[in-house]
Amino acid sequence: MEKASNKLSITPKEQIPLTRNQKEFNRLTAKIEKLRKEIIKESEFYETMFAAAAEHLVPADEAEARARMALATTLDGILTTGKFTAAFRRDIRSCIQDLCAQAFEVMLPTQEEKDIYDRNSSFTYDEEIQFQQDQQKEIFETMMKAVYDMDVDMDELKDPEQFEQFREVFEEKAQRGPSAGQRKESKTQEKARLAREAKEKAAADLKAKSVRSIYISLAKLMHPDTETDELQRAVKEEEMKKLSAAYEAKDLPTLLRMEMEWMNKQSDHLGSIADDKLKLYVKVLQDQVDELETEKYMIGADPRFEPVREFAWGSKEDSLKRILNQAKKILKTAQSFDKEREKLSQTDSDTPLKLFVKAYLRRFKSPWF
Repeated sequence: MEKASNKLSITPKEQIPLTRNQKEFNRLTAKIEKLRKEIIKESEFYETMFAAAAEHLVPADEAEARARMALATTLDGILTTGKFTAAFRRDIRSCIQDLCAQAFEVMLPTQEEKDIYDRNSSFTYDEEIQFQQDQQKEIFETMMKAVYDMDVDMDELKDPEQFEQFREVFEEKAQRGPSAGQRKESKTQEKARLAREAKEKAAADLKAKSVRSIYISLAKLMHPDTETDELQRAVKEEEMKKLSAAYEAKDLPTLLRMEMEWMNKQSDHLGSIADDKLKLYVKVLQDQVDELETEKYMIGADPRFEPVREFAWGSKEDSLKRILNQAKKILKTAQSFDKEREKLSQTDSDTPLKLFVKAYLRRFKSPWF
């Protein structure tokens, strides 16, 4: 065992080569140590990107949203006081509606800003929000019916008592798996499933026995009452707390590590572990590898990091550079809206307005229109 890195490994005894399980044990413990370091590094990377986005992208987005809303307000005022053809008025309203919609994705509108949107849209702001909520409700209810054969009314779930009842029924159906209306498994599939479940139960029973066995053996060695030295007694009290917590959580990997560390202190190697027990350890370590690989993957998939995912690739330096460049690009767009607003506010001529509307509808117009 390499004490400096706290790495668990089995070293060959004299000229006797390692067995297959011993080699696999060493491979998995090394993999676990590597994955833990990668998880820390990956988490720090995404947290750095998230902090950079909060510092640069969020203010830039807010500045652009304010600039869009200010320009929409100016256009609304011009539309109210000016005289234009019906076709041109529709184009101006399209610009106002799109500017407002883009701004509202970032900022919460005031009542005055909602009124501007309502005057220039076929549907009011509140109607648009309700439409989106109804769509999400319909998608969820359809999914629950198709997957779990459950008739769900989202409106009823607003009541906490109704929601709790739904949660219990949902968990029960999710545990049962596919509904009775779905295709039944064949005899071969049923036999394979029962064999798999029996194997899983046997592995779970073996794990439970190992958890208790390791706990009892270590508790006897680590119990502070067996120590007369005050300093060692304090050390054992802390170890006993960790041991008890791992046992209560049925955390076999932690118990396994504590047992191995104790064995290493006593014999400087782990080669004396019986092969049948080592095989169980290998299975537990493989499960831990799978969990850590999933944990590593889920870091980037965390919804919290959705705003920075498109920038977070390659080196940290390059990713930060992409965020800064995007922030500059957004601020430049905001400045262009401010300049257009100033230009439209300072002239009575229709020419700048016509040029802006034509350019805006060509470059920024939403597919809604």
